[in-house]
Amino acid sequence: MSTEDNKAVVGRWFTEFWGREFNPAVIDELAAPDIRFEYSLHAPLRGRTRSARSRGSSAVRSRT
Repeated sequence: MSTEDNKAVVGRWFTEFWGREFNPAVIDELAAPDIRFEYSLHAPLRGRTRSARSRGSSAVRSRT
């Protein structure tokens, strides 16, 4: 994979996972099945499903 391909993947992740319009399908497309997902608001999570639920929950909370 080229540097430009890697940049495109990272751009998609930030846009579709962390962006205003959350796209949960990006997790299955880009993340490894055993992804270790962590940031300062919760304990580390392992796996696509738990990561999707975590992000989906935070997206709902931030818009209410």
